[in-house]
Amino acid sequence: QTLRGTYTVLLFFAAPTLAALLTLVFLYACMFATTGRAAGRFGPASSVSPEEVLSSDRWDQLVSRVQDSGDKTEKNSLLLGVNATDNTPILVPRSIFAEHAHLLGDSGSGKTSIGIATILSQLIRSQECSVVVLDLKGDDLALFHGVAKDAEDAGLQFRWFTNQLEHSTYAFNPLRQAPLKRMTLYQKVDMLTAAMGLQYGRDYGRAYYSDANARMLHAALEHHGDIASFEQLADILADPNALPGIDREMRQAGAHLGTIVNRLADSEPLNVIPNDGQAASVVDASIEFTDVFRQPQAIHFHLTSTIGATSSSEIARVALYSLITAATAVPPRERVQTFVVIDEFQRIVAGNIEMLLQLARSLNIGIILANQSLMDLKTAGIDLIPAISANTRFRQIFAASNLEEQERISRGSGEALTYKQAWQEYISTFVTAIAAGRNLSEQITPRLRMNDILLATDDPLQSIVQIRRGDGYAQYGGMPFVMRSTYPITFDEYRERKKESWPEPSEETLVSQVDRPPRTPGARPGWFGEQDVFVDQPEGASSGAHFLDQLYQQQLASSDPSAPANRSAPENSSDEQEPTHDD
Repeated sequence: QTLRGTYTVLLFFAAPTLAALLTLVFLYACMFATTGRAAGRFGPASSVSPEEVLSSDRWDQLVSRVQDSGDKTEKNSLLLGVNATDNTPILVPRSIFAEHAHLLGDSGSGKTSIGIATILSQLIRSQECSVVVLDLKGDDLALFHGVAKDAEDAGLQFRWFTNQLEHSTYAFNPLRQAPLKRMTLYQKVDMLTAAMGLQYGRDYGRAYYSDANARMLHAALEHHGDIASFEQLADILADPNALPGIDREMRQAGAHLGTIVNRLADSEPLNVIPNDGQAASVVDASIEFTDVFRQPQAIHFHLTSTIGATSSSEIARVALYSLITAATAVPPRERVQTFVVIDEFQRIVAGNIEMLLQLARSLNIGIILANQSLMDLKTAGIDLIPAISANTRFRQIFAASNLEEQERISRGSGEALTYKQAWQEYISTFVTAIAAGRNLSEQITPRLRMNDILLATDDPLQSIVQIRRGDGYAQYGGMPFVMRSTYPITFDEYRERKKESWPEPSEETLVSQVDRPPRTPGARPGWFGEQDVFVDQPEGASSGAHFLDQLYQQQLASSDPSAPANRSAPENSSDEQEPTHDD
C-alpha cells in the first residue's frame, strides 16, 4: 500500500511533465517532416553532417527533390543552404525574389559562384520564368557557360550579347524594339534619355542640361522620322543643318547626348538593321525583349569591364530600360515572370533606383542586384543604401570588408536579451575560508555582434541572410541569420567552364571585327568646330523652338542673384548673338 501511494504521487507529478515532453516530440517531428524532407532529411537529429549532405556532388540531387516535390510550397521555392544554427534547410519562395534581392560581397567571397549561380540555376530549371543577366564584369566565363548549360538542360532558348570584338553575338538594337513603335514622340524621348543616363534631375541647373539633351533628341526624331540605329542618330546629331531650331548654345548644353550616342554607334551588334550588310537570319534572330515576357528563355549580356567599361555600363543601362519598356507592351495576364540579375549594378543606376525597382515589381520583373561593398552605393552626390534596403526583400551578405559596413549590419540585426555574468571572491585575513559568489545582470545587445559577423563572413561557405516579410518555409521574423551554402558545381566542373571556348558563330550571330572604322565625335566634321553653321529658326516656330531658353530665363529671374549657380542667359538665341552661358 505504501509503494502504491508512492507511485500514485510520482505519477501525479510526472504526468504533466511527460505530456509536455510528448507534445514537444510531436511538434519537433512535424517541423522535421516539413522542413527536412526536401533537402534529404538532414536536420538537427540527423546522423549525417550538413557538410556531407550539402556538397557539390549532391547538389543537383537535392535541387531536383525540391523541384519535384509534391508539396507546392517546396516546389515553388529555391534551396539556398542550411541554417548554421540548427542545420534546417533554407527554402525561399521564388515570389520573394520577384520583389527584388541584394547580394553583397567582395571579389572572391562567393557572391557570384555561390550566390548568383545558385539562384540562376534554379530559376532556369523551373522552366516557369525568363532570366536576363547583365554581367558588367565579364571576367568569368563560368557563369556564362553555366547559364547556357542550364538553359539547354531545361529546354529553353538561350541567346547572348557581348561587346567584345571577334566574339560571336546576337544582335540587339534598342531603337528597333517593338514597344517604341507604339510610343509618342515625347514618350520615346523620355525613355531614351533615361536609358542613356541623360536625365540629371529637376533641380535648378541640372534641369537645364537634362532639357537640352531631350530637346536635341526630340528635334532629331521629329525631323527625321523613324531612326533605326544609333549610327543614324549619330550622323544626324553631327550635322549642324539637320536639327532645325537648335542653336549653338543648345548644342553645347546637350553635348553629352552626342558623346553617348557616338559610343553606342561604335558597337556593331547594337546597330543591326535590315538591308545594311548583315544576313537576314541575323536580323530575324535579334534579341527582342517582348519575347522574354511571352515565353520562358535565358539571355546573357556579357559586357567586358577591362576594355570599354564606360560603353559597357551604357549598353547595360539601355538594355535594362528596354526590358522594362517591353513589359508594358505585353498584357499582364500573358506576362511571364522575369528575373534580371545585374552584377556591379551601381555602375548603371543612380538616384532613380527606387523608382526603377518599384516600376519593375509592378511589371512582373524581379531584379537581383549584386555589388562588392555598401560603400559603392554611397558617393559624395547620392546615397543609394536606404533605397536599396527599403525596396529589396531578400538580402545576402558574403563579406563585410570595412568597419562601417560591419557596424551597419550589426545595428540592423535586431536586439537580443543576454545575461552578463560576474564572479566575486571574498578573502578574509582572519580566517582561511574563501567566499565566492556569482552575479547575473541583464543587458540588451545586437543579435549579430561584431565577432559574429566576422566569424560568419570569414567562412567561405557562410553568409548572413535577411528576409523581409517571410513566406512559405522562409519565415524568420525579418531577423538576419547565418546560412551555410555550397558550390552548385564541383571545382573540376568550374575549372572546365572557365576554360571552355566562346560559342562559335552561327547563321543567327555576327562577329564584330577589329578593323571596323571608329566612330568618334572629334572625327566628325562640324562637331562644335569653328566651321559650324547653324540654320536659322523656321518662321513662326519661336514659341516651341526656344521653350528651354524661356524656362531658363524664368529660373534666373526667380533665383537668388547672390547664388553661385546664377548665370546670365541670352535674351534671344539668334545666330548673330554671342552666347553668354559660361558653363
